[in-house]
Amino acid sequence: MGCQTIIKSGLLGLGLMFAGSMFASEYSLMSEAELDDRIQYLEQGIEEISSPYAYWQYGWSGLYGVSAISNFATALDEDNHDDEIYAWVSALKSSAALTKMLLAPVPLLDIEENHEYEEESEQSLREQKESRLTLLEDKIVSTAIRSDERYQWQTHATAVGVNLVAAAMIATWGDSDDALSSAAIGISMGELAIWTQPTKATKAWQTYQTHFNDVEAETVTWYLQPRLNGLDLIVTF
Repeated sequence: MGCQTIIKSGLLGLGLMFAGSMFASEYSLMSEAELDDRIQYLEQGIEEISSPYAYWQYGWSGLYGVSAISNFATALDEDNHDDEIYAWVSALKSSAALTKMLLAPVPLLDIEENHEYEEESEQSLREQKESRLTLLEDKIVSTAIRSDERYQWQTHATAVGVNLVAAAMIATWGDSDDALSSAAIGISMGELAIWTQPTKATKAWQTYQTHFNDVEAETVTWYLQPRLNGLDLIVTF
């Protein structure tokens, strides 16, 4: 008869470092064939789930970019003072959101697809494969944790806070009715962006660990599951 013990992890950053070190310590015990199998499995899995993340990343980036350009153009051409303030603040909000998307893209999308190992390299072929596997594991874990940010109150507090500050600016230098409208639209769009982020990386990470956990049921096994503010270590025995 089996049971599960769930050991809750600490902070988000520590959880990610923990996930990487757990597998890195096992690389020396793996055959080169297993390294190849893991790399191929992850690359194929990442390719299969990357489209929704790409649509989300580039879709919202494009939307923020168009909004920023449109509002800047309106602000420069607007004669009404209140409408001008509203446009300037809206342009700044969209620019800030776009900057965040560009500076912190979905980790899964920042992976070289057609990767080739270098023959003339300071690292051996095995070391290059271990580095590749480390990169793939870190990227998929980072993406899984990123997806689960929707369950963190800080994520929503930031979206609300930025729009309230922007509304205060509009109310101070422009029209208070415009301030309310800006806050309502901004918060709604921010929440929509948060909740539409794909979550396939979490399942892909769990499937990957289960796939390579070829041991008998009576043996102690474990896998890491991304969760709110970090990771869970699931131990079965």
